[in-house]
Amino acid sequence: MVRGNGALAVVLMALAACGGGTTEPAPTATTLALVSGGGQTGPAGQALPQALVVKATTSAGAGVAGVSVTFAVTAGGGTLSAASVTTDAQGQATTTWTLGTAAGGAQTVTATSGGLTGSPLTFSATAVAGPAAALSIASGNNQVGAPSQPLSQLVVARVADAFANPVSGVPVQWQVTSGGGSVAQPSTVTTAGGTASVAWTLGGAIGAQAMQAAVAGVATPLPFAATAINLVITTIAPDPMVEGQAATITGQGFDPAPGATTVTVGGGAAAITAISPTSITFTVPSDCRPARDATVEVRVGGVAVSATKPVRPAAFLDLAVGEQRIISAPTDLCLQFERKAAAEGYLIGVQSLFESAASLTPVVFTSEVAPGAAPAPPLPQPVRAAAARAFSPGETERQRRFAAHREAEGRIRALERRTFPDILPRPTADAARVSSIPPNLNVGDVIPIRVPNIASGSLCNFIEIQAVVRAIGTRGVWLEDQANPANGYSTANFQSLSAQLDNPIYDVDVAYFGDPTDLDGNTRIGIVITKEVNKFQASVGFVLGFVTDADLVDRSQCASSDFGELFYGIAPDPTGSFGGQYPVATALEDAPFVIAHELTHIIQFGRRLGTPFLSQWESEGQATLAEEVVGHAVEGRGTGQNLGLGVAFNLDDPSSIDWYADGFIDLAQYFGFETQTTKVTGAPEQCTFLAGPPSNGGPCVGNRQVYGVPWSLLRWIADQFGPGFPGGEQALFRSMVNGTDAGFANLVRVTGVPIETMLAQWAAMLYVDDRFPGMAARLTLTSWNMFDIYEGTFQGARLFETTRLVPRERGFVSYTDNISVRGASSSYHRVSSATRAATAIKVRGSNNSMLPAGMQVWVVRTQ
Repeated sequence: MVRGNGALAVVLMALAACGGGTTEPAPTATTLALVSGGGQTGPAGQALPQALVVKATTSAGAGVAGVSVTFAVTAGGGTLSAASVTTDAQGQATTTWTLGTAAGGAQTVTATSGGLTGSPLTFSATAVAGPAAALSIASGNNQVGAPSQPLSQLVVARVADAFANPVSGVPVQWQVTSGGGSVAQPSTVTTAGGTASVAWTLGGAIGAQAMQAAVAGVATPLPFAATAINLVITTIAPDPMVEGQAATITGQGFDPAPGATTVTVGGGAAAITAISPTSITFTVPSDCRPARDATVEVRVGGVAVSATKPVRPAAFLDLAVGEQRIISAPTDLCLQFERKAAAEGYLIGVQSLFESAASLTPVVFTSEVAPGAAPAPPLPQPVRAAAARAFSPGETERQRRFAAHREAEGRIRALERRTFPDILPRPTADAARVSSIPPNLNVGDVIPIRVPNIASGSLCNFIEIQAVVRAIGTRGVWLEDQANPANGYSTANFQSLSAQLDNPIYDVDVAYFGDPTDLDGNTRIGIVITKEVNKFQASVGFVLGFVTDADLVDRSQCASSDFGELFYGIAPDPTGSFGGQYPVATALEDAPFVIAHELTHIIQFGRRLGTPFLSQWESEGQATLAEEVVGHAVEGRGTGQNLGLGVAFNLDDPSSIDWYADGFIDLAQYFGFETQTTKVTGAPEQCTFLAGPPSNGGPCVGNRQVYGVPWSLLRWIADQFGPGFPGGEQALFRSMVNGTDAGFANLVRVTGVPIETMLAQWAAMLYVDDRFPGMAARLTLTSWNMFDIYEGTFQGARLFETTRLVPRERGFVSYTDNISVRGASSSYHRVSSATRAATAIKVRGSNNSMLPAGMQVWVVRTQ
């Protein structure tokens, strides 16, 4: 088969068919090659000077005629004189390329002949701008300026070719046409972007002025306009100006057109409320800045004039020593301090009112003093008396036991919340329901008891034991697991514990929280002492005992139910058969304390059947308060006695039961105690009393804040509101238990005081109580001396420094603190100095945003 499609090949084939003489075979094209026309540069939209030429050749390099070649534009948008061309006698195909109209971009053409080596071939070319054909304004037109002064912006013209491509390197001639001004240069050359610029100085006349740009090849010059104005500030009133209030500027040259005139004060934009050519009324910006001299600037177009005037806030903070101010509106979280030469000190709290342990609000706390003010360092803290011995919270064996117990009980409460709904229905009469502890028991009787198997992950799983009745008191039935370790409680021990439950534990708890329910009809609390509690150490940790909602429902709802009021207590284990060693003497010391706490839960849980349970912090705070008031009954003390360090940590009589220390240890950990030398970063503001382990979400160690911290809040409420409550503080707490509200709403109901007020006063009390003289009564704790407990000494002993609540110590200087505050907590800032410049303290969110509603600032003047 003959390759190629030339006319010569056709003739030869015809001769052969007719039997003609011998002929040479037609040459065959094998390769397509580029001859010329590639890599050219030309004006956009114009034909290139050289044609595009390709050649079809044989394998020996001879040109082949009659080969069809297709040319196509593949980039740049140009055109071709011919798209389909047949090679001539030399084997060449030729076309002319007119470039696309866009300058600068890649432009390409391909030549294709099917089956030939080298096909397709690509030609590339570069389009450049053509000659100048048009002028346009890039920027700088219609400016406003002062007479005989340069305009604020350069005048910029753009030169383009016929296809709007920018033309570089072109001289632009500049000339003032009216107004008598001048240009910095008579001619400038365009840049790669086609622009040329010049500075224009206006003439001395007021009003319209003009200039023009001209380019060779463009018939019409390009006009620019400007206006010269005489902008003047004559007066600004009032003097001083007041943030957030109206002020008036008088003068001339103001432009009433919307947006044509602007006013700033100290760089902050002011809202114009009325304007004429000679008067501007505006609102002085308010962004929590200190009293200061500020630059007031009026700008009309490119003309600006300014004057310096004093600016002060609408009001300065004015507090008497001991007074507290609470600020809740997000826009008002600003404290303004007037310049003063006398020494003053303030405690400032940034507080979250969110009733959620998961809530963590970022806060930016900024202090700014008037420009040029001298630094005002903080006042020194009072020097603490020397002590022969410093001790840590939790350093005694008993305190370590109760620390472990608190954490374990918290895990049990968390399990309980996962097992039972928020509201348990109140049981109805059911003759078929059987309780584990009937009313007609005698000492020595043996009955089966189902101990909730907390190690299983469900309180409704159980371990059944055989329990023998060891003592029956007026208020309790004491039972012992028959498989308990040997050498546990004796009969006398059970009788002694029974007597302590009868008086004073039961009577005090009932006086404060109400009578327990009697679901089982035996008129007593069941106390089950069992090794199973000891064995739970491996799963939930060391626990001294627990009560549970499981016993408030029928076994059809929860198989572990003994249906009654029961407490499951740890058994003495002298040899450590079921966990660590737990001597009888230690158990006798711990039992009254734990029972006082857990009996409170029995009362709370039973009385809240059919209604929402108390929140965890209320429940544990009340149970911790039970430890305190039962301790008072045992020790012969009372509330309102402003007790100090010696009593709080049992230093006055170490032989007695340590009734009080745990609450203060919990507070120390909330304040940030970690070790004898370190404190937790972010305490207390990132910690909270709203939830216990494992969900409090804060950095404080121990997860104990849900006990002692709300106890301190409830103790403060009892001291402040108990004396005026009908029936006293005991009736107040009974009302909390008997109501249907829970959490903050419960506190508001019994006190009649908004939660934002209560939390602010309590939070301030934690630091100022007994530390500073003259504090308002609401900022004190009458039952305990907080300053003495955390910073005082008793018989040469005191707590380590790391147990203290330590505010950020600042003078009246400029600084910024970035903090985060968790629900129901406060960050503490002590600001003081011997003298001060005008200072503004601003509390905002990130990027100067307003804090959400639910955040507040409180401040107490301490000195």
